[in-house]
Amino acid sequence: MLATFQTVIHLPYSPSFNGALAFAPAAAYQPQFLCIMNTVLSLLGACVAAFAASAAFDGKFNMVHIQNATLAEVFLTPWLEERIGLRCPDTCGVHNLHGMPGLLGGLTAALVANFMPMHNTAVVAHSNNQALYQPAGVGVTLMLAIVGGTIAGQAITAGTPASLTLEAQEMYEDAIWWDEVESEKPEEDLATGARL
Repeated sequence: MLATFQTVIHLPYSPSFNGALAFAPAAAYQPQFLCIMNTVLSLLGACVAAFAASAAFDGKFNMVHIQNATLAEVFLTPWLEERIGLRCPDTCGVHNLHGMPGLLGGLTAALVANFMPMHNTAVVAHSNNQALYQPAGVGVTLMLAIVGGTIAGQAITAGTPASLTLEAQEMYEDAIWWDEVESEKPEEDLATGARL
């Protein structure tokens, strides 16, 4: 229920995330309009494709597919991630939902700005240098993410000495860190058949 609510709220407000900074009264608000329309069309196309693909795979809609379409407008499939990804565990989908689409989007924008500068003059103020600004922005974002993640990881590791004593097979055991809900049905031990 909450996932559906978040998705419905995200759709109408998503263009404001992108369009708010494209403010240019001298250009009769054309950059802001183009930015908002591009975001709306991207979201609509991604959502229609996500609904169609989700229903085609299982005959039913899957909320994870719909959320991925509204949050990132594109998500990396496991097959592609295996071929070009970092081969690291991604339990929350941060890499395929935000990381790789952000990198691909930044680099694609640099290519478009480089190969079509004459078409971008009405939208981008620095159309000649925009192809350099895009990779620079991606680089600064990566630097901040790596430094911030390293600092946060070191702080968490220093504050939780239990993480230093875990065996490799215990690393993904939720019961060490989280309260788990008891099962309503008593489970049987498969080896002995006795109730736990």
